[in-house]
Amino acid sequence: MKSVLLLAPPFFDYYRDIVAELEGHDFHVDYRSDRPADTVFFKSVSRLSYRFVDAQICAYVDELVALLQRKRPDIVLCVGGMSFSFSRSQFTRLKKAAPSARFIAYFWDSITNCQRVLENLENFDRVLSFEKSDCEKHGLIYLPLFFSPEYRTAAVRGDHLKRFDACFVGSIHQVEKFVRVEAMVNELRRSGRDVFTYYYMPSRSVAALRWLQHPLYRAASLHFEPMSRQEIVDLYSRSTFVIDSPQEHQEGVTMRALEALAAGCKLLTANTAMRECALYQSGNVTIWKDPDSLTLPSFDSPAQPIAEHLIDQFSLRHWCEVVLDEGKATENAKY
Repeated sequence: MKSVLLLAPPFFDYYRDIVAELEGHDFHVDYRSDRPADTVFFKSVSRLSYRFVDAQICAYVDELVALLQRKRPDIVLCVGGMSFSFSRSQFTRLKKAAPSARFIAYFWDSITNCQRVLENLENFDRVLSFEKSDCEKHGLIYLPLFFSPEYRTAAVRGDHLKRFDACFVGSIHQVEKFVRVEAMVNELRRSGRDVFTYYYMPSRSVAALRWLQHPLYRAASLHFEPMSRQEIVDLYSRSTFVIDSPQEHQEGVTMRALEALAAGCKLLTANTAMRECALYQSGNVTIWKDPDSLTLPSFDSPAQPIAEHLIDQFSLRHWCEVVLDEGKATENAKY
């Protein structure tokens, strides 16, 4: 049995999905975070510069080196982006600790948002990204994100359960994203549509800073615990549309967009890159530019079924096969 060391951020438990899928492919998986701490302090300071926390990162590298020498994995898989915290010299130490391992990276963030990704690209044997522009610029392999298997269960529940015209669940700590989301929500509500929102903030300190910086946050009802996966699946099963917006500087199709379409919902998104996605042709995607871009009658009709072979190209199973280059993935996949 081959072994994998997965280095990925812990947020929203996506790493657990990846671990479970890899184990389903007969890999033994060890998981560690891609940064030494997930505290508000570490994240806040590291956004300024990782140099301020390099001593802490170096100590964490020591731990990972010992782990690599003990476990001797066949593959080291780094998944993430902004949270990738290793300098070139630090990551080179990891490479030397596992000389026979394949080092693979998948970035679900724009390289523009990542401090230390560019200096480490040459440390990987295989690099993939969800950003087409980054792939074209840096010679990376393009692969969209994935949806977790639970979201397909919402697609079979039937439209008789629909309760909301639209819903939004997600982080709104980035101002530009929140402005776009609020514009969509407010326009729908002005049109008499029932919209459910769950605005998540990663910390109260970030919320306080945004409250001081931008008046939009002062009227918002914020939540400091993320909604559970099952709660989101249940909400999608009761919603006609899911509202989506990318983070600042991102162009790739978001995980939320794929989850919504996999769950049998329609999608209202501010991400114009969705036009280039094969799922756009399903007729279930509305691109938001301004209030005039809304087609309100579409809220009264159910989502169109998406062919199973097409939606499967965005499954976690397919994603793992392509990332690991197992040779099982469909060669003519259309993204």
